[in-house]
Formats: sequence, structure tokens, C-alpha cells
Amino acid sequence: MDIDVGGAAALLGGGDGGAGAGGGAGAGDAGAGAAVEQPGGGDGGGASDAGAGGVDPDWYGSLSAETGEGETASHRDYVKAKGFKDLDGLVKAYRFAEKGLHESGRVKVPGEGASAEDVAAFNKAIGVPDTAEGYQVSLPETSGGLELNGEMIGKLADVAHKAALPKAGFEAVANAFVALQVEEHIAEVQRQDQLTQAKIAEWGAQKDAKLADCQAAMRGLGIDRTMIAQLQNAWGSDKALDFLAKIGGGIAEDTLITGGSGRFGITASEAQAEINRMKGDPEMVQKIKPGTPEYERYNRLNDVIEAEAKKRA
Repeated sequence: MDIDVGGAAALLGGGDGGAGAGGGAGAGDAGAGAAVEQPGGGDGGGASDAGAGGVDPDWYGSLSAETGEGETASHRDYVKAKGFKDLDGLVKAYRFAEKGLHESGRVKVPGEGASAEDVAAFNKAIGVPDTAEGYQVSLPETSGGLELNGEMIGKLADVAHKAALPKAGFEAVANAFVALQVEEHIAEVQRQDQLTQAKIAEWGAQKDAKLADCQAAMRGLGIDRTMIAQLQNAWGSDKALDFLAKIGGGIAEDTLITGGSGRFGITASEAQAEINRMKGDPEMVQKIKPGTPEYERYNRLNDVIEAEAKKRA
């Protein structure tokens, strides 16, 4: 175990870093001043008796006696303090420390000017995939009918790989972002559905006629589902329905779709079906009186049926 005790003198228990003023017999006194007592200190063990009679082994001489910058003891004093009696013990300790570092999972962070090999080793250690395709992003189980934008995800993966982002980190962020988008989409769909139901409830007995007008407007103007979704996002479902119903039913006494009475975007069979619904609704029957919008629509529906009959004649 490494113990930082602040200096060579403290480590060795004497001002001159030797075995103590009394030589071999004083070894115990020298050890008493050390932060950690070396094994066998009572009978001359430890650094102080590394050699016979307290003489340092010859190989100590090959170690620096200078204290390096940021260090508290020279290499020679450090080895003495640790009690290494021979090179075999020193190598054994080094290998043990090296093994501990490897098993700890530590990896060298490449600095400026690091080699490509060092950078690659670091990237592999932290989990950067070999290619951008190694990142996996997917939709949550409840996707609300959405599809993953593979092109955008691919571009983000390229950026992540160039930035050496770990696989787990990028996937956690990307999947969370996708999940949030899906959640927002589902919430918006539910909100638009609520607006639609509220508008239909507002129309009351006229709902079937109004919805038929919406269908007529969509056919006449060539409006598809994508365009409807755009209208909903821009105005809200309720306002989009009002717009389509107004277009489908015509404005005032004329129509926008065909520019004339008798043909305003619905078939004769659809017109007959709406007339039947109007007749089957007692409340609606009371409204079909001259001067009312219901009366005008009833007449236009009959015009559609009559015009179709003339074509077939």
C-alpha cells in the first residue's frame, strides 16, 4: 500500500536517510520514526538492513538520489522506504500494480498529437462502434402510426461517430428524443380528435349534411389526407371542418365547386341519401321552410337528382 507521509526523512526515520545513528543495533530506532513499520523491524528487517550490517545493496546505487518535481522522495529513498531487498521484489510489486490498473478498467485518454492507434484503442474502450451503422435507434412499441425518419437518423449517427460518441450514450439520447416526438404526436392526434368530436356535436342534427359537404369539398378540390392533416395542424380540426363544410355546401345561393346550381360536388345517390336523412329527422323537417338554409340545401339536393336523371334520359 502506498502511504504519502511527506518526505524522505519521515519515511526513513532519520535525517540522513540511513539506517539510524546507531547502525545495526539502532535499526529499531530508525524504524520507529517511519509512518509504516516494515515487517521484521524488531530484528533488523526492512529497508535499514537491506544489506548486511545496514549496508545498501549495490543496485540501490543505480537509482536516482534526486527528488523529482512533484515528488516527496527520490527513487532511491522511495525504494528504501518500501523495503525492497532485491530487484525481484521490485519487479513483482510493479507487475502487481500494473495488473491492478488493467483490471480497474482504466484507459489512457489520448491527448493532443496522440497516434491513431491510441485514439482507436480509447474509442473502442469507451464503446464507440466501428461504423455509424453500429448505432441503433428505433420507435417505441406505441408509435402512433409514425415511421422512423431513417435519413435523419443516419445523418445524426454520422455526426455521432465522427464525434466519437459511445454507442450507449448516443442511443440513449436519440431513442429518448424519438420517444418524445411520438408522445407529442399522439397527444396532438388526441387533441384534434377532441376538436372534431366537439364540432360534430355542435352541428347536432345537421352533422350528416355537414359531413357530406366536407366530403364534397374534398372531392371537388382534390384534397387528400395529407392536405387535411396540414389544415388540421394549421387551423385545428374544428376550423378545418367548418371550412370544408362551407365550401362543400356552397356560398349563398351558388357554389364554388362547379359554379352553378344543380351540381355541387356530390352524386345523385349521395343527394338522395341526404334527402332521406333530412326527411327522417323531425327537427330538420320543421326547418325546411322557404327562406331557410335548410330549404335552400334541400332544393339543391333535388336539383342534383334531377340533373342526373336528365343525363340518363
